Amino acid sequence: MAEETFTQSQVDEAIAKAKTNWKKEYLKPLQVELEDLKGKVPKPKTDAEKALEQREKKLFDKEVSVELKANGLEAYQGIISPADKKGLDDTIKALNKVHTDLKINNSFTPTDKKKGTDSYDVAKQNGDTKGMVKSIFGFNK
Repeated sequence: MAEETFTQSQVDEAIAKAKTNWKKEYLKPLQVELEDLKGKVPKPKTDAEKALEQREKKLFDKEVSVELKANGLEAYQGIISPADKKGLDDTIKALNKVHTDLKINNSFTPTDKKKGTDSYDVAKQNGDTKGMVKSIFGFNK
């Protein structure tokens, strides 16, 4: 291999050409992408915006409390935390359904007394008056 010698101006020119090419191919697209991403980054909230959000949250919490009390579900106050009005309405409907189902399932349901199984009914079916009297006074054992 033969060695080539370059002058300083040729080296500087080659470096400048490579640098321009690198800027065009690599640096420029990265800078454009960086600017796009900077535009997408959310701006920090001001104190006024933070205070407004806190007031809105307190107001919504009060609305949740009032709605729960109006539906007789204030016992669920600390348990549920809906994100918006629609979520609150859906939650209240679901809780009312569960609450109603629990009332129905826990209410008194009479059991049918089976006729003819105790000694009085057996004696009555057989026409045994002595057996009927004995079963009333508990002598039938």
